[in-house]
Amino acid sequence: MLMVTSKKIVGFVVFVAVLALAPASFGQTDVNNLTGVGTAISAGYEVSNCRAITHSTNITVCDTSDSTLPLGSVLVNQNSGVTCVLNARSIPIWGHARNDAFDFTELMAQCDELSSSIQNVATEDPGPVVSVDAFPEFRYTATSSLPTKDREFTPYVCDHQTYPVTAEGQAVAEHGWAVLSEIAISKYTLVSFAGKLERFTNSICHISEGNIAIFEDQLLTGIIYTAKAEDELISWLDIQEGGRVRIFNGAGIHSPIADLVIRPGSISLEPIANYTSYCSGQELVPNIYGMDIREARLHLFESGWSPTLPEDDIEQRFFVSSPYSEGIFETQGCSGTGVNYCGYAYQNLGAELNVTSAGEIAFFVVNFDVTCPD
Repeated sequence: MLMVTSKKIVGFVVFVAVLALAPASFGQTDVNNLTGVGTAISAGYEVSNCRAITHSTNITVCDTSDSTLPLGSVLVNQNSGVTCVLNARSIPIWGHARNDAFDFTELMAQCDELSSSIQNVATEDPGPVVSVDAFPEFRYTATSSLPTKDREFTPYVCDHQTYPVTAEGQAVAEHGWAVLSEIAISKYTLVSFAGKLERFTNSICHISEGNIAIFEDQLLTGIIYTAKAEDELISWLDIQEGGRVRIFNGAGIHSPIADLVIRPGSISLEPIANYTSYCSGQELVPNIYGMDIREARLHLFESGWSPTLPEDDIEQRFFVSSPYSEGIFETQGCSGTGVNYCGYAYQNLGAELNVTSAGEIAFFVVNFDVTCPD
């Protein structure tokens, strides 16, 4: 989970506690009404290692790192709004209740009950350490509660929306979101989902309010989202070899923007790998995303890929400015309308590589995939 040491982290604790109540987007959660934050900060407690302590009672726990309170902890009950500080013996020494619902005696009793309720789960696995620091447009919050989408949208307005088949994906859909993909990798299930899908001409779909839910052993541990709800940075996911999951954006012409890298105990958002392996590591494709096909094909040739010519004479099917007319004879076809998608084919050691570009003058690579030999 997020590891931060700061007096201000107490504000993050309560942010996590109320996150599930936010109606629209994680980035729009209002923390101005969290009256307990200022009191906790002024009390001088420093905390770290915030995590969901149990998935059944919505309790968040943080460790105290203040030298005046070694081995203490901060607990937040997301349901009741009670925040408590415990010493090393799990005895409550400070507390705050939402809207001042209890006097001090009642509050300490609530904290004592809260402390007792987590004794048997205090050592529960807090989930993977998740880092999105490499991309300032992304955020991550550790949470055990899915947000509810309060605004209806037309279901299956875009082809990218999928009917969920996993229990995790179904849980996301039940909260009103459009599920875009479900990826099972190691002990995790990653579910990408969005709150806004807009279909335009030529089957182009813009996707915003995107998120990625991370489930460990069917339990939600956290959600990756964008700093701005209107950003079109998350749509569907595609699993790669070597513990990588590729994230595609939602900006009409969907192309990859980053990889989620899965390692033991951690998940990190990283730039797309310089090479993507296929066919159990037998084939390597360089990172040609965003390159003009004129440049991209040279990198492919250097990596051992050879052009595959179309089976029939298709020259008459292209406009004058097509890649084929420029001598890129591995061009298999172009749509000629909309964003003018073009396809290209290559081969190496029995594997087939298909590349897709978009554009009419510059032909930028937006996707590729490999078919391995039997």
